[in-house]
Amino acid sequence: MEPFLNAVGLRRLLHRPAGKAPKWSADTVNQDVLNASYAVRGPVLDLANKMEQRLKSGEALPFDEMVYCNIGTGTKL
Repeated sequence: MEPFLNAVGLRRLLHRPAGKAPKWSADTVNQDVLNASYAVRGPVLDLANKMEQRLKSGEALPFDEMVYCNIGTGTKL
């Protein structure tokens, strides 16, 4: 946990009294946090894309549409 806290610039906040933490802004947060991104990729996504193309080409599959349920999009169900 310690390396993570150092990496995102939070270690200094652990030892501050309550109510004394500085406000966060783009200037005070570690730039790696601001530059972080999340990209869904891998074999599951590759297979889903192929299946979606099969559906679009008119091939009969046991379902009518693709519902991508990536992290953060569970509400699509």
